[in-house]
Amino acid sequence: MEDDEASIEYREWQKYLQSNLREQQQHSTTKGEAVDYLTEHDDTPHDVLLQQATRVAELLRGSKHAVIMTGAGVSTASGLPDYRGPKGVWTKRVQRELQQQQHQQQPVAGAAEAETSIFSDIALLEPTYSHKAIALLLSNNIVKHVISTNVDGLHVKSGLTRATRNEAVTMASILPPSDHSSLATQPHVTVSELHGNMFVEECATCLRQYYRYPRSVPVPSNSLFEHGTKGTCEQCDKESIKNNMRDVIVNFGNTVEQVPSMEHEYDRAWSHCKRADVMLVLGSSLSVPNACDLPNEFLDIEQDNEAASSVTEQQTVSPSNKHLVICNLQHTPKDALAEIVVHARCDAFMQLVMQQLGLPTALP
Repeated sequence: MEDDEASIEYREWQKYLQSNLREQQQHSTTKGEAVDYLTEHDDTPHDVLLQQATRVAELLRGSKHAVIMTGAGVSTASGLPDYRGPKGVWTKRVQRELQQQQHQQQPVAGAAEAETSIFSDIALLEPTYSHKAIALLLSNNIVKHVISTNVDGLHVKSGLTRATRNEAVTMASILPPSDHSSLATQPHVTVSELHGNMFVEECATCLRQYYRYPRSVPVPSNSLFEHGTKGTCEQCDKESIKNNMRDVIVNFGNTVEQVPSMEHEYDRAWSHCKRADVMLVLGSSLSVPNACDLPNEFLDIEQDNEAASSVTEQQTVSPSNKHLVICNLQHTPKDALAEIVVHARCDAFMQLVMQQLGLPTALP
């Protein structure tokens, strides 16, 4: 097959799925049984969940710098369709484009419009209970920062503040790798969006970012490696540089070459993880690089490139002053590192945590 863009996209998608499958086959429990990372577990007894929530509340209450990391599990309760999974929007698009090319077919009429309507519908979704609870924890200074791999913008809609590109560049210039105290220079930035935001456009010329919600939603690109949105920057509104806007979504195989802002988002997240003493992961499979490496960074656990997203039993020794908690319906490759592993829906567990913290459990 010709080595064109469609086949490259398909290989990136296959690489992701094969990597997860390989982890499922290679990882094992102490009994030597294969670990199932696909099955959801939503049958934890209430008294066990309450005990876990009580411990998490204690950890949060006693922390000096707690961070929360969120994945798709905090948003699915809002009705959001899956984005990167086997039945996700991008997965279906790559499969369809490859099939069309193999059989020299014309694009299916209305398919791209259907995908765009799915993304447009995101503007109608409301933050879940977990989003609102996280916002309340931030406003009460119990949690210092949120790291998210979601692109739905629901954290911002719930009241969290993202950085503009200019602020991110400023931070990168003043934050040496070993200096985590410089985080105080961005106290108003409460969320790092590792994979971007569906409502943000960036000017490729002046790097100015625009938060479009709810007036306009950037149209998803027709390729994993193309990010142009056909918009024009208000700051650079000149005939010679029209159509210079791009989205900031990090797709399969993307690097800083395609999405320059991803480096600054990850650097900020990494810095908060190094400073943190409590890390609560909500609704993440912890299987997508490089976000999946953050629990290791938080715990100061060395890892080589080959095992960057895996954990062995010998790697479970973590600092006594650092506490990792994972709440996810499925097992994750990082469960062995966690002090507490919760199998429950994020909203249900967060309601118990808020109750144990003495905070309102009925959120508007």
